[in-house]
Amino acid sequence: MKGRIGERRGILMQIVLYFASVFAFGFADGFTAMLMIEKFGVSAEFNPLLRKIFVFGGCEGFLTFKVAAAAILLFVPFSLCREMRWTSALFFIVFIFGGSAAALNNAFFIVNGYPLLTPEAFLLIFFSATAFALKIGEALDENAERKAFFKISEERWEQMKRELGIYF
Repeated sequence: MKGRIGERRGILMQIVLYFASVFAFGFADGFTAMLMIEKFGVSAEFNPLLRKIFVFGGCEGFLTFKVAAAAILLFVPFSLCREMRWTSALFFIVFIFGGSAAALNNAFFIVNGYPLLTPEAFLLIFFSATAFALKIGEALDENAERKAFFKISEERWEQMKRELGIYF
C-alpha cells in the first residue's frame, strides 16, 4: 500500500511538472514572443522557423504551434517518467526555468527595446543546464535502482535475524 501511494505521488508530481513546463516553455514564452513580434515586427523573433510560422499563421497559429510543439516535445520524457523519474523531473524543471526565463527576457525586450540576454547566450545557458540536468538525473536514477535492488522486506530481515541468532 505504501509503495502504491508513493508511486501515485511520483506520477502526480511528473504530471504537474509536465503541465508546468508546457505552460512556461510553450505558452508563457510564446505569448510574450507574440507580443514582442507585434510591437517590434517579426524580425524580433530569433528563430527563423517561428518567424515563418508567425507570418503564415498569425498570432493564433504562432501561439498554437508553440504550445503544441512544447507538449509534443515534453511528452517523450513524460512517457519515460516511471523508469527515469529523476531524469524526467529535472528535464521538466529545466524547461520550466528556461521557458520562464525566455518569457522574462521577451518582456524585458518589450519594455526596454533590447533583450537582457542575447539569444545565443540564452541558448548556451539553456543547453548547458539541460545537459547538466540529464547527467545528474541519470546518476540519481541509477542510484535509486541500486538501492531498490538491495532492499529487503521486513519479513526477510526478521527471518535473517532469527537465522543468525540476532535478537535486539
